[in-house]
Order: sequence, then structure tokens, then C-alpha cells
Amino acid sequence: MKRAIVLLMLLPTPCLAANDFSEDVNCVALDTGEGNNAGKLYDFHADANNTINIGFAGVPYDVNEGYYKEGTKSRVIKTGAMTATLADASLGPASFPQKVGNTCEAISVCAWLMPFSATVAQHHVVNKKYSTTDTGWSLTLDGALDPNRFEFSIGYNAGANEETFTDTSTAIVNKQWYHVGCTYEASSKAWRIRVYDDNGESINESTGTGSQTMDANTNNDLCVFNAGHWVLNTPFYGWYDEIVIFNDILTTNEIDQIRKGIYPSAGAQTMPLLLVKDYPIGRELVSYINFPVN
Repeated sequence: MKRAIVLLMLLPTPCLAANDFSEDVNCVALDTGEGNNAGKLYDFHADANNTINIGFAGVPYDVNEGYYKEGTKSRVIKTGAMTATLADASLGPASFPQKVGNTCEAISVCAWLMPFSATVAQHHVVNKKYSTTDTGWSLTLDGALDPNRFEFSIGYNAGANEETFTDTSTAIVNKQWYHVGCTYEASSKAWRIRVYDDNGESINESTGTGSQTMDANTNNDLCVFNAGHWVLNTPFYGWYDEIVIFNDILTTNEIDQIRKGIYPSAGAQTMPLLLVKDYPIGRELVSYINFPVN
């Protein structure tokens, strides 16, 4: 008589796929940090080539093939000369947040960031900002606070003033990875800064409602890693990976999908649990179930 032994076999968690923003009409810019694509903001909907080369200030970037959060590489910002800028008129999509002043004032920005050091109030990651008195919006790391915090600012009074929203949920420590997701919607003045601490594997966020009416000057240029036209020379110093900009408001679930590398998600990531019968001459699959994993 053959003896059957019932086994439960748990297969390893499958690798997560990379984010795919190409079919999202609300994704207006992406810097992957990958190889030849690094240092470029990709516009999926503006031209036949689907690319916009921001162009850095003649300073080569470092590529690290073993130290990254998405894909296979990341990039590092070492000096104030490592910056990028693009004139408002050259921004591809008409629906780019605040293109030509006060248009499309729904903004979402996500990025993986690891700071080296922060000593001043505004270390700029990405912004639409021409000078200290001409602000559209900006994502910054505040190094004047103790501990350091991520912040999102909007301009008002034709960009002459800034209203700043500070994430108080997560104390930022140098040389640690963080995933930051910021949203701002001008009509409701609602804002969110969601921060994932990769070291502690924790998610925290701050939310609120602003008091000022977003109002920008029409000549605000898009800048990455620095303030407009090198005026302030206070970039974010450190590693970055995958900066992406949307002209709509991401949900917390969508921000988390981007962090996990599964955007847009077709469903929860699952792990199969198999039920088999083991015979002396082989195995027979009886059934299996999938259960979700984080």
C-alpha cells in the first residue's frame, strides 16, 4: 500500500516589479537615477521622444551600482553646482503643476532620499522656484530644525511669500534612506507629507490645511536639487533615487505602491501556499492558495 504524506510548501516571495509610470497621464516628470537616464526628467506626454533632458551644470554624476532603492543604480548630489533647471515655457505638458503661473495646482511628488548633511533651512530637492521672492512650490529638507525635517512650501502673493508645511512625524537622520511622498491641492489647501523610514521600516505622516491662497509668478522655472538659477545654492546633499512628479493628488496607497516598486498595482503582492501529496515515485499538486504580503 502506498503511503501519502501531505506537505505544505511555502515558496519564496517573488521579486517586486519596477514602477511603470508610462500609462499614467498624470505623471508629468520622472528622474529614474538609472545610468544614462539619470539627471533627466522624463515627460511621457509632451513630445514624440517622450523625454525632456533637463541638463546638469556640466558636473558629472556618480553612479552607484550597489547602493540603490529602485532599479539598479542611484545618484549622489555633492556640490551646489550639481543642479538642473528648465524654463517654464519649455515644460512639455500644459498640465504641469503651475505651468504658466496658476494652472494645474494639484501637485504630488515622491522621491527616495538619503541626506549626507543639512545645515540651512531649505535644502532643495525639487521645486518650481525662481528666487527667494518668487516661489511656486518646493520640496526641501530643513537642516535648521533639530532634528531635521522634510517640508513642502507653496508661494503666495505672486510668489513673493512662502507658506511652509513641515512633517513633524519623522526625525531625519543623515545617511539613512527615506521615501517621501508630498501632495498639495490648491482649492482645498490640503497638504500631506508621508515619510517612510527605511532603517526603522516605519511609515508616518503629517497632514493639514494651509491658510494662504497659492499664487505664483508666471516665470517660475522647474529646478531639481537646487533653488532657481543657482540663486540660493542650497541643494539637497546626498543620494537620491527615482524622483517623480504628478499633476494630481496621490492617495496614501499609491504613494506606498511607488515606494514598494509596484505602481500601478494590479493587486496585492501575494505568496503561494501549496498543498501537495508526496509519493515514492513523485508528487501531486492538490491545491494552492495565495495570501497577501506587505
